[in-house]
Amino acid sequence: MKKSIIFIGVLLIILCVATFTQAAAIGTSTPTIAVGDNATINVTTTDTVYGMEFTITYDETMFDYVTNSAAGVAVVNDTTPGTLVVSYTSTTGVTSLGFTFKAIATGTGTFGITAATFFDDTGTQIPTETVTTASTTVTVTAATTNTTNNTTNNTTNNTVPGQIPNAGFDFIPILIAVVLIVGVAVFLKMRRK
Repeated sequence: MKKSIIFIGVLLIILCVATFTQAAAIGTSTPTIAVGDNATINVTTTDTVYGMEFTITYDETMFDYVTNSAAGVAVVNDTTPGTLVVSYTSTTGVTSLGFTFKAIATGTGTFGITAATFFDDTGTQIPTETVTTASTTVTVTAATTNTTNNTTNNTTNNTVPGQIPNAGFDFIPILIAVVLIVGVAVFLKMRRK
């Protein structure tokens, strides 16, 4: 009897820890632009987070960092050319942050994400599972007299190909844990009778 209770408790802990991991990806909704146009680079997570810390690397000979679309407080350190160190907090939680870069030269530039750390609404670090898409590229063509951004969006809802959009299922692990705990309690009570 004690062994089964211990087993169920360990199983619940493993289930909750395994479920509350994050994956991050970097992508773009502007894969081809002209010199002088802006590229939008999105960093997305699998679930809602309230804090993020990560580094974006990029080709500083092709792009200048312009701004970000953070709805909370984003501290961006861009003092090292080709590197953005981002620290972000929010009271409402997010699944995506956008960063704008201006194209200054032609070619194909790579944007990468490293050192991703996430935090929940209490400020507790969430275990990071993986960076699912570690880099994305943007091709910059020569400027024309009638330059417009190519906004052909190969992503949907700020996700990258192969990533499932956050559909508000953050409560499922908690629901599973509660149902299992109630089920064990009922089972133990029935066994005592």
